[in-house]
Amino acid sequence: MTTGLSVTGSRRQLAAGLVVALAFSGDAFAQLPSPDKTAAAALADSPIPDATSFGFEGQLPVDGYVRGNWPGWTVGGVAGVSLGSGGLASNTQAAPQGDNVGWIFGEGTMTCSFTTTAGVGRVQLQAAQRVGDTQSLRVLINGTLAGSLTPDGSDYEHFSSRPIVVPTGATQVTLEGMEADAIAFFDAIRWEPLRE
Repeated sequence: MTTGLSVTGSRRQLAAGLVVALAFSGDAFAQLPSPDKTAAAALADSPIPDATSFGFEGQLPVDGYVRGNWPGWTVGGVAGVSLGSGGLASNTQAAPQGDNVGWIFGEGTMTCSFTTTAGVGRVQLQAAQRVGDTQSLRVLINGTLAGSLTPDGSDYEHFSSRPIVVPTGATQVTLEGMEADAIAFFDAIRWEPLRE
């Protein structure tokens, strides 16, 4: 389901080598081509809150995935961490950052908390579908809906939430599944401060 998703150009790399970036538009995300790879490179600048404590890296069991909490992440419902090119994500493009990715099944949730200074910011992430599934995700910042997204397929795409005002102190980002029987994968999550 792609209600509210408008597409400009190809959802994968464009013929001219342009990187596809997704920016918030209305109540959904809209796809916009970036003139160079700087948009993708900029995602590496501000992880939530850093790759060592809130990323998905770490040892997974032999079957390649974990259902439940992960260091820095709290799970509600059915969600967890999988190998980015194995486990639950075996037919999905390789993980955008490191070896592992987060996953949400059905109406599950994954939440992380980090410290911000008062101002306006947004969440950037990459997301993909499990082959054959159509899962949509909501992005909530401190309980406020900051956008929803539905990746086009099993290749990871960049998404950006709409800007949200945050206080100084703890900020919470929640990704929430919207479909009853589908899985989406996500990785390379970043908090982008826009202004203080």
